[in-house]
Amino acid sequence: MCNEECEPIKKCIFKYADPRFAIIPDSFDDYYKEVKTNARARYRKAKEAGFEVRKVDTPNSNDILDIYRSKDQRQGRDINFFYELPQGGKVDIRLGWPIQDYSVFDCDKHYFDFYGCFLKDKMVAFLELLHSNTLASVYMTMGHGDYLKQGIMKFLFMEAIRLNIGKIKYFHYVEFDYLDERVLFMEDLRIINHNQTEHLQGVSYYGNR
Repeated sequence: MCNEECEPIKKCIFKYADPRFAIIPDSFDDYYKEVKTNARARYRKAKEAGFEVRKVDTPNSNDILDIYRSKDQRQGRDINFFYELPQGGKVDIRLGWPIQDYSVFDCDKHYFDFYGCFLKDKMVAFLELLHSNTLASVYMTMGHGDYLKQGIMKFLFMEAIRLNIGKIKYFHYVEFDYLDERVLFMEDLRIINHNQTEHLQGVSYYGNR
């Protein structure tokens, strides 16, 4: 049932409007066939190396901070330790991750959830998703610098999609700078420009029509 927390979640898609998204089929096998060869190779490499993706209700702030601090820069910019809250304002993640328990969201249509990529008990990457009806939008994601070359990020994204098959139809990733490397990453995962921002806004507010 919707509550007062739902409105800022629904509005996020307007604030970060971007027409790049993947249309998720009804089975993971079908999605797996759609992604590019490079993504499938990265997925297999990470899986064979023993990485595992799990949904996490109470993430460890120290693990997240270790991932942040594993590189001084990302995409040529100094690491930004501030997390932007959907209702407005920012918090410094060095003081603790802002959502302590992801199981507290009461509405089954508008909520956040969190996925960690683990090597044994060590979290080496994370992906936070904002859900609004059948739309899942990447709100925050980052990988540990020591493990990025092992395919963990594409593995993390694909596994998060696998874990949400049947619940989501659109997987949305906001891109601010359109760096070549990031665009190629998205295209490998079938996150492409559909020129349909208005459609995603409608899905966010009203669901599939």
